[in-house]
Amino acid sequence: MKRNKLLGLSATARWRIAGWILLTTVLMVLVLILTARSIFIRQVHTDANAAIVQEAEEFNAFAREALDPQTRRPFTSVTALMETYLERQTPDKGEAFVAVTPTDVLVVDNASRDAGERLAGDRERLNKMINNEKSSGVEETADGQLRWGKSVVRGSNGEQGVMLYTHFVQNNIDAVHRNMRILFGMMFGGLLLVVSIAWVVAGQILAPIHRFTRLSDGIDSFNLSTRLPEEGDNELSRLAKAINKMLDRLSSAHLEQNHVLYEVLEQAQEQAHDLQQVRKQLTEGSPQAVMLDGSLAKMQSLSQNLALLLESGREGFLHDQETRLDSFVEKLAGQLRKQYPEHTWQIAEAADASAFMDTKHIFTAMHHLARNAVAHNAGGEEIQIGASVRRPPEGQSMASFWIVNHGMPLSKEEAKNIFEPLNPAVRRSDLQGPQMGIGLAVVKAIAHAHGGYAWVESSMEHGTVFGIDIPLAHAAAAAEETQVRQAAIEAMQQER
Repeated sequence: MKRNKLLGLSATARWRIAGWILLTTVLMVLVLILTARSIFIRQVHTDANAAIVQEAEEFNAFAREALDPQTRRPFTSVTALMETYLERQTPDKGEAFVAVTPTDVLVVDNASRDAGERLAGDRERLNKMINNEKSSGVEETADGQLRWGKSVVRGSNGEQGVMLYTHFVQNNIDAVHRNMRILFGMMFGGLLLVVSIAWVVAGQILAPIHRFTRLSDGIDSFNLSTRLPEEGDNELSRLAKAINKMLDRLSSAHLEQNHVLYEVLEQAQEQAHDLQQVRKQLTEGSPQAVMLDGSLAKMQSLSQNLALLLESGREGFLHDQETRLDSFVEKLAGQLRKQYPEHTWQIAEAADASAFMDTKHIFTAMHHLARNAVAHNAGGEEIQIGASVRRPPEGQSMASFWIVNHGMPLSKEEAKNIFEPLNPAVRRSDLQGPQMGIGLAVVKAIAHAHGGYAWVESSMEHGTVFGIDIPLAHAAAAAEETQVRQAAIEAMQQER
């Protein structure tokens, strides 16, 4: 049987830091570019209006003061006045001057794609502007937006003419947009640089935290001796001091608990010794002897379990050796068939692989799980055992040992909490469902000592599965972890 875990992938702090820096930069640059675009386009319209006003003032002054070059007298013909004026004009780019007289339409065009010429030929649009009550306005044309102004003049002979000053601003607006696209291109290039810098800076910021994490991985209920370096007087040093003080309190509480357990163990062993002396005085097979034998067996089992729990966190607890998983399962099945003959023990899987482990302690853990399965199975029902290799996408390969019984399945909440310690604030009488007894505590401690964990899965279809997972190469991994932890401490000390 293989266990599948759903691994939730979340964004790392480094990506979040880089992402926020990038997002802030993008928003700032976008605001600047859009603001600049608005300013530049407004300036295009402002310049066009100013040019129209200037041309109107120049024409009006010319109409008042100019003399006919042939007669040296004021112009009597509106057409001659406008022809003379237009001959002297050189429109700026985008401008076109259109003179409408009773007999003709004159134009001087410097707009792109002959836009002024087309305007002069569009009599309907010209009449619309000439008859407009306002002296200026804005028109939307096929050549883009057109800003215009006009002046009306009358000759001494009663003729009336209109001078239109037009400015096609679309080319200037297009130029602004081209510049904005260039800025956008430069922005993307700059963003790549910002992302690179943000990634490096985020890595430097988080490097000490990553080292803290590696050190913290070695801190558990069996090892509270690791401490974080406290040199310096910065935020990380103050954090390290706070964490170390917390670890000191936890270590003190852990030592006190161990002391109590040692006292309990010693008292239990003394009581067992006294009972053994009493047992020697009883007749073999008597009811008192049988009852005392049962009590002695329970007390000895309790003493052994307490001793194992206390020793599981000590250095040298494990004696790893290379063990074939298939041979281990076959031997375990033989032991269980002999110990519990009323049940059918079936090997469901025996992986063709080897693991470095303390075989004796793994046998102990599996016997506890088997005893738990027997307690929840009716006699004669099949119980499956197995050993498999689990190779997750990330991390090291694990040897998985498990036992399946098909009794009443656990609920999700029960399965979630069964390997969790009891809350001292909750009375035992208020607890419901199965709890972690000393047997499962031993299983958990042995798995933890190997660098693994105990687990349970339960469903109506597949039954209840208790198991432990341990690294295939626990000894090598532990040595490597110790080296990494020591290197991290030395690196942090050098940085300070």
